[in-house]
Formats: sequence, structure tokens, C-alpha cells
Amino acid sequence: IELKNHTSNWNGILLDSTLTPASFEYVLFQGATFGTDSAKQNAALTGYFSDFEVSNCEFDNNLRSIYAWYGAVHLSETIFNESNYGEKVNLQFSDAITEDCVFHYTYGDNDALDYDAVDNGKILNNVLWGGEDDGIDIGQINGVSCNDVLIQGNRVFNYFDKDISVGEGSQNINIDHNLLVGAYYGVGVKDSSTAIIDHCTIDLNKYGVACFQKNIGLGGGIAHVSNTIISNSTTSSL
Repeated sequence: IELKNHTSNWNGILLDSTLTPASFEYVLFQGATFGTDSAKQNAALTGYFSDFEVSNCEFDNNLRSIYAWYGAVHLSETIFNESNYGEKVNLQFSDAITEDCVFHYTYGDNDALDYDAVDNGKILNNVLWGGEDDGIDIGQINGVSCNDVLIQGNRVFNYFDKDISVGEGSQNINIDHNLLVGAYYGVGVKDSSTAIIDHCTIDLNKYGVACFQKNIGLGGGIAHVSNTIISNSTTSSL
């Protein structure tokens, strides 16, 4: 199935409080914009209090690819092309799993993959190919932070800011068996967040792992680093 615009934009798909899970397989989402209510429908595929799966799909030339507010969301084996603008995936208050996906270059002040207020989420075995902000961003929305997110087996390359960002009070973020290359920070942990970094390779970054206060009064970050290679950092490994 191909979903794309012809003579005018087709806005996007909105799942709003659906009663049964939705499934998208082998779908090309192309040329989507925001809906008439852009605060609510702000991606090619938007879910509100709805469960959905996206598998073996492709997103091309959309203003934003996927946004979810609550609901169980499972993304797998899906390609997010460079031509998409805005954050490629932003999941908030969701039961979130993102695995075996490919994120091509992300332009502007936009993260490739953003989890906010997600508990027990998973980010597994993805490849992220650079961008002008963060690759994976773990944070908060409405004062609620992420907790117990597993980031495992990912390969993340060449982000202007952080390959992995853990901030805004997020707790117990497990980062293991990842390859993190060529960013300003390989991993940045900030503002009273905590992260466990184990069995990672962190190479060719300006700073390998950095713990710091970004927003005044929120405190520094805490990271426990073990069994990890931090190499070729141009300024400091830690």
C-alpha cells in the first residue's frame, strides 16, 4: 500500500481512542503534513490513546513521521528516510518498543527518536545515520520523566549534539551493547537523570560520556559506566 499526495496534501492518519489495535505492514507513507487540528494530528501517523503496530513500512517526505500520546506502540523493521522533516518518531506516555528500524539523516533542531514520559520502553537494534540534534533522546513531558528504558544493540553515528541524550530527570536508563560514533557527546546524562552504561563502544566523539547540569537548579547527571570502550575522544573520554 502506498499513501502519498497527488495534487494536494492528504494531511495524515489519526487513530483516536480506538477500541482495537491497528496494524500497518508494508505501507509507504509519503507526502503527509499536519491535519486541520495540527496540535492533535501532527504526523503522518498519529495515535491518541490508541494501540498500533508499524512493521516493514517506509516513511518518505513527511513533516513528521510518527507521534503517539499514550497507547501501546510497536515499531519494527521500518525505514525513516532523510527526506522527512521534524522529529521522525516522538512517543509520549506510551508503552513503546522501537526495534530493527533505520533512521536516515535528521535535519534541524529535531531528534531522530524521542521518548518522553515512557516507562519500561525499549529501543533495540536500530541504526541511526546522523542529524543536527540528538539521535536518541530520553526526556519528559508535563513534568513526567522516563523510567527504566532499555537502549540495547543500536548503532548510532554522527549527531551534532548527542548520540544518546538522557535528561529531564529520567531514571534507570539502561544503555548496553551499543556502538556510538562521531557525536559531540557519545552519551549525555543531565539534570538529575541516571544511566547505566555497559558493554558499549563509544568512539570518535568530542566527549565520550558527559554528566552535567543543563538547566539551572536541576542538578547534574549520574552515570555508571562498566565494561565499555571509550576511544578517540577529541576532548575528553569522561
